Amino acid sequence: MWDRIFRSALLPYLAAILIVLAAAAVRVVFWGAFGTRAPFVTFYPAVMTASLFGGFSACMLATALAALLASLLLLEPAGSLGISDPAGLLSLIVFFASCTIFSYLSAVIHRGQARAKEAAALHKYELLAAYSRDIILFRRRNDGRILEANAAACTAYGYEREELLKLTIHDLRAPGAKELTSDLIAEADAHGVLFESVHRRREGSAFPVEVGSRGATIDGADVLISVVRDVTERKKAEEALRAALDLAEWLGRFPEENPTPVVRVSGDGSVLYRNSAAAELPGWACEVGSPAPDALLPLIRQAMAEKRPAQHEVDFGRRLFSVVLTPFDAEGYTNIYGHDITARKQAEDALRAKNEEIRTMSRQLWQSAKLATMGELAASIAHELNNPLATVSLHVESMLGQTGPDEPRSQALKVVEQEVDRMANLVANLLQFSRRSRQQISTVDVREEIDKTLELIHFHLRKQRIAVVREFADELPVIQADRQRLRQLFLNLIINASDAMPQGGTLTIRVSAADKVNVQIIDTGVGIAPKDLARIMEPFFTTKPEGEGTGLGLSICRRIAKEHGGKLKIASEPGKGTTARVVLSSRSKVNGTILNGDD
Repeated sequence: MWDRIFRSALLPYLAAILIVLAAAAVRVVFWGAFGTRAPFVTFYPAVMTASLFGGFSACMLATALAALLASLLLLEPAGSLGISDPAGLLSLIVFFASCTIFSYLSAVIHRGQARAKEAAALHKYELLAAYSRDIILFRRRNDGRILEANAAACTAYGYEREELLKLTIHDLRAPGAKELTSDLIAEADAHGVLFESVHRRREGSAFPVEVGSRGATIDGADVLISVVRDVTERKKAEEALRAALDLAEWLGRFPEENPTPVVRVSGDGSVLYRNSAAAELPGWACEVGSPAPDALLPLIRQAMAEKRPAQHEVDFGRRLFSVVLTPFDAEGYTNIYGHDITARKQAEDALRAKNEEIRTMSRQLWQSAKLATMGELAASIAHELNNPLATVSLHVESMLGQTGPDEPRSQALKVVEQEVDRMANLVANLLQFSRRSRQQISTVDVREEIDKTLELIHFHLRKQRIAVVREFADELPVIQADRQRLRQLFLNLIINASDAMPQGGTLTIRVSAADKVNVQIIDTGVGIAPKDLARIMEPFFTTKPEGEGTGLGLSICRRIAKEHGGKLKIASEPGKGTTARVVLSSRSKVNGTILNGDD
């Protein structure tokens, strides 16, 4: 109650009444000293004091009340408003007139001081409003009409001041923006409110604002004073901060959500942090405070000693990991990141195997291409050689028909006939690379064919100072084979052996049998280098000097062995000689026909 009284406009008048009553009480107390003389001696200070508190109106109220009390209490006759003493009436008139004049002068002075204060306050407001970066709006509370706006408002909204004063606050709000309700307006009148909204500029663009409003009464009108702050930059900063916090939260979760192991180890090798993956994977299992996995400790020490990141492949038993170690020397710890590369390594191994398979197939294709080229060459050579060989064969046959069996030249002509036949067979072998020729299969004793082959080149072997050692088994099954091709096989191998012994040596031919017939042709020559051994049977590959070999001999030998259901293998050591091993089955398959030695 007292709070309302002190805030009320009646307070100056109540003060004036109390001051006059107090002055009357003081005058009565001093009655003995003054009597009826100087009745207004205490009322003059009371009126002046009331004027200081309440201005002209309070001063006139105090004057009238003091005159009334003086008439009742101090002027003759006492207790009556009538005044019989002319001197008392004069003093009353003088008191009333002087107090009125004083009240008017006091009011003028008060008004001047108030105007000065108002001017000073207005100047401060103008300075505040002019230099404020915030928008300041005065608007009527009932309809929202804008009564005043500062320069910042004109700049923010894009209107001139005169244009703004024709608008309402509703014209400045964006559609759907928050408005002041009656409850908020009541709160603004009592304490002020602070809320966020969205305003729009003249061209229609919207911007977020923070509005602080407070109710006031100016010149009898109820207004709301609003300080509006553009919070666009703050919103952007908040959004950036929110994004940064979200990113920080995501980054904080990243190690734990990472399916690969992440471990932080201190300088003494103890675990400071490990994610869930490191706790579950075999070999990585560790706990905070425990030593790091044994497989990582040497790598951690090395990385911290070198003070630079390092990457290693570490085998954890069943799994292979790529491990990256990043030491932080100043902080005294090392971060370790593992990535399971087991599947990748397996894929790399499979890829290497596939690449090797492709290279092998490429070599085979290349060999096939070379064989095709050789086939064309063989066909051309065969056509060129067949005609002269046929002519020579006819003449030799004619001469043998004219020569008796006992004549000396008969044996020489027979040798020539055999050599012509051998040359014809060699041409036929060349044709094998271009087309299949019809074979002549018969029962063959391998020992006899080797003997006939040795007899054919015995002069060459003797000239090369090569001793021939025969190691033939007594019991040897016969095989079904093409006699001429088999003889060509042995001839090529024996010639190769002799060429490997230019200074002479020993040629051992060993024939044995178990389930299959095994023929070994062993020389004591210079041998074959390991790098050449893998390619020794490739067509056109030769270790002989240029012009001394075509590179076809062993290719033909391998094909002949394969056609007879057998195999040809070469073993050699440089400086210790070479062993050519031919394995032939008594049940051979030639051109798709299975041959049995018992047939």
